[in-house]
Amino acid sequence: AQTFRLVDGKDYCVPYAFTAATVENTRSFATAGSLYTVCLPYELNVPAGATAYQLSERDGNQLVFTAVTGKLEAMQPYLIKTASANVTLGTDIQQQIPASGGNTFGKEKNAPGFTMRGTFDYLTNAEAHSLGAYLMQSDNKWYPAPAHVEAASIPAFRCFLLQKGGANARALTTELVDDLTGVETIRTIDADGN
Repeated sequence: AQTFRLVDGKDYCVPYAFTAATVENTRSFATAGSLYTVCLPYELNVPAGATAYQLSERDGNQLVFTAVTGKLEAMQPYLIKTASANVTLGTDIQQQIPASGGNTFGKEKNAPGFTMRGTFDYLTNAEAHSLGAYLMQSDNKWYPAPAHVEAASIPAFRCFLLQKGGANARALTTELVDDLTGVETIRTIDADGN
């Protein structure tokens, strides 16, 4: 194919692997300075105006994510921090696009007691809650998926965290480690557990 167009949030249903010269993705990140989760079925260079991170370790209830340079691998879970508005996820790297093959989940990244996983299918709130998934919220913290809150679902091409032994922490903070500029910590105070 000359162009493969990935429609954000739609389940990934590709029965056969194929080669694409370019990939268009309808998802864009509108807000500068925010964190987003991504897991894509194709590789791309770290987008201009953004920094990509992968889960690397755990420090108590704080998860450490380390900056990734160069290419983002297909099927890997990442955090993307935008430095500017309207960052996009398209690429002109010619590559083999894999068949979905019934795979709901991408590859995993592990830290002691936690796994970060991407999904290629929409997961309902009931599915997210039954998995014990932690979801990234707008305050850049991870919260357990509450029961019976339909908005607390996981669209396709997003990531979530799993804690070994089930969701025990009320919230998890994120520390971003950038090799070029040192450590940037995003901290919030969880006063009421919401």
